[in-house]
Amino acid sequence: DDDHNIFTQKLCDFTLQRNSDFMWCPHCSGGFINDIQERNCVTCPTCQKKSCFKCREKWEEQHEGKSCEMFQRWKAENDPAFQAKGLAAHMARHGITCPSCKYRYELSRGACMHFTCSQCKHEFCSGCDNPFMRGNECGRSDHKMLGFHCHCPRDCLSRLRDYAVEKLQNILQKSTVEYQTEPTEAQVRQAEEKAEEEGGQRQVQCSINEQKQDGARLYDELCGADTAEGHAGLCEKHYKEYLVQLINNNALDPALFMDADDLALVIWQNDLVDDKPKQQSGVSEDDYKKQLLEV
Repeated sequence: DDDHNIFTQKLCDFTLQRNSDFMWCPHCSGGFINDIQERNCVTCPTCQKKSCFKCREKWEEQHEGKSCEMFQRWKAENDPAFQAKGLAAHMARHGITCPSCKYRYELSRGACMHFTCSQCKHEFCSGCDNPFMRGNECGRSDHKMLGFHCHCPRDCLSRLRDYAVEKLQNILQKSTVEYQTEPTEAQVRQAEEKAEEEGGQRQVQCSINEQKQDGARLYDELCGADTAEGHAGLCEKHYKEYLVQLINNNALDPALFMDADDLALVIWQNDLVDDKPKQQSGVSEDDYKKQLLEV
């Protein structure tokens, strides 16, 4: 019957997803096994389109004979369509990957961090990959009455997106990590051409791909929001996501750059203490922060 067929299919998918030779096709929703590990260019048996087994990107002839890193550099330097997307192309390459089945989405984290994988239905935080759980499924008896929730670390996008852009940039500056602030020439040129055609002012628009919801229907759509000066061709929300991505990729601990009040708030928000810690009389600001960092 239908229920048996669905169960059998899910069991098959579950087994395949844990095979290191298995990959999801970036062109369609099909998956397959690469039976020759040395071969990077593989063809999907469902849609017959090619992709790279190593980087999971759609295959292009310029990838031939180049490592995945060399190919991405080539695209950044030579592909007009890639250049026109600016940082949106970079963020798509570092989009959302399901921690359960490894299916990859070329999407931003969007406004809601609660992400449901369309392939295996695993529910997780797209900022830190930690699972969403109901009540005390998380192992904490005091969370029995909580609804669906996730225990996110302090460097998760869900925590850091409330920071001002300048504060996130400051974390990167103090750690000598470079970040972009200007849109690409291709983005500016594209905005100028659109303004000329429509007779309006030049305005670079954010071209990040988002997952959105309309009732029970999920769909992908470009952000399209206007961008601000100094945000590298992204809207504020997605520029913050880009900066947090750099913080995460460089393993920076934001707590080291927080003042004592912010650190106390984070400790309380993470349920590490019952009440927000307070600075005791006679304890200096530096000593208070050291105490908080030890929690």
